[in-house]
Amino acid sequence: MELDPVIHAPTRLQIVSLLAAADEAEFAFVRDTLGVSAGKGRAAFTAYVENLQRIVAPSGLSVVPDERG
Repeated sequence: MELDPVIHAPTRLQIVSLLAAADEAEFAFVRDTLGVSAGKGRAAFTAYVENLQRIVAPSGLSVVPDERG
């Protein structure tokens, strides 16, 4: 089985593991918990979230909280 590099890159996999146990998490919490640099900051985090959303979208799920209410 070939691993998808979008989701199986080490930092992304750590982010997915951390977020799987949370309803939501702020950028600083994820950064500090994983001990990663904010070198690319929010732009990199946003790209990770967008990629994760693209992966889970076919299942009808979302990694982004519903902000309607």
